[in-house]
Amino acid sequence: MMIPAQKLEIIVALSDFVGILKAAKYGAKLGKRNIARENVEFHFDGAHLIVTIVGVNRTIPASGSWEGKVAVALSFMGGLNKFPPTQSPLTISYENSKLKIGTTSFPAEWTQ
Repeated sequence: MMIPAQKLEIIVALSDFVGILKAAKYGAKLGKRNIARENVEFHFDGAHLIVTIVGVNRTIPASGSWEGKVAVALSFMGGLNKFPPTQSPLTISYENSKLKIGTTSFPAEWTQ
């Protein structure tokens, strides 16, 4: 698997991304072990950011340059729910095994 040489970066509307965060809430029924195993995938199709959370795709308009998928642990989305980004428009980028959403960065894995 070849890791991208350049920084991947897209721009989305803050309100659209906050809508994804609100829809991404999960309950205790998922279980701590399952939460620990689940990843959230970020993928750009050229016009939309597709965020896959617990098998459900959420799609919002986006622009930028991004190839492949980037995965972060589901638990990081819970942290974003508590303290959502405030940058508008919102920049989401991947570089050096880190996904940066606004000013917050997380360990991430480029998957393809």
